[in-house]
Amino acid sequence: MSEIPFKEILDMALVHVELLIPRWIPGAVRKGGWMMASSPFRVDKHPSFGVSLETGWYRDFATGDKGDLIDLLVRTRGITKGEAARELARIVGHSYGDAR
Repeated sequence: MSEIPFKEILDMALVHVELLIPRWIPGAVRKGGWMMASSPFRVDKHPSFGVSLETGWYRDFATGDKGDLIDLLVRTRGITKGEAARELARIVGHSYGDAR
């Protein structure tokens, strides 16, 4: 199997980040250059979790946890980084997502 093209997949996903995040993180809404929501990883009464629309990186402002969109799928779906990359590739139409 070839090396996973993480950067290419993330670059393609960035174009769709504003549509993807509300599907993955309940209650996410756009606030300026961010999609903001309560953290999906802990009890969070005041939305302190955001995904940058410019970079696609997520950040939990209360804990400092951060990562890219593939890392976010790993954490929210409980899958491996390779599985998350393939799923994201499939979602955004990258040819790696069609690999068997």
